[in-house]
Amino acid sequence: KIEAPIKIGEAFALTEEAADLYNAAYDAQDAGDSQKAVKLWTQLLKQPNLPAKIQIETRINRAWVYANLQPFRCREAIADSTAVLAMANVDIVMQAKAYVNRGIAYQHLAKPEHGKAILDFTAIISMKGVPADIRAAAHVSRAWAYMLSTPPKFQNTIDDCTAALGYETIPTRKKAE
Repeated sequence: KIEAPIKIGEAFALTEEAADLYNAAYDAQDAGDSQKAVKLWTQLLKQPNLPAKIQIETRINRAWVYANLQPFRCREAIADSTAVLAMANVDIVMQAKAYVNRGIAYQHLAKPEHGKAILDFTAIISMKGVPADIRAAAHVSRAWAYMLSTPPKFQNTIDDCTAALGYETIPTRKKAE
């Protein structure tokens, strides 16, 4: 949870309303209330003077929810993820998360675009400084994309699964404090 006004890093404050929306959105997402989470993340993005770091995190979280909603809202997930990747000064972890969300969304399209998903997961695997849990998750996700490709690429699937097993961590999602 965060309390307003907050300062993260050197330089910004978050209003009480924005902090409340941020916390409520995380709570809704963690509780599995995807519709409410999307609504709250969207309201947060409409807050005036929202710091770039919070905009990035909000778009990443909303993209994750969009990509996993039933029915999937993949185009929205792709748009949020692409917006993050186009922003300046996005740290490596947030870039990787944006690629993960976009890659998953490509796979969930009515007509899946496994090739684009593979490119996004490959981008993560190729990035320097990506934490092991995110890199392992990218290998697993790329393995699925290879398996679901037409025709399936079984050796690539096996190679990625083997690579994922080589990491000393299991991917987990942590709630912001």
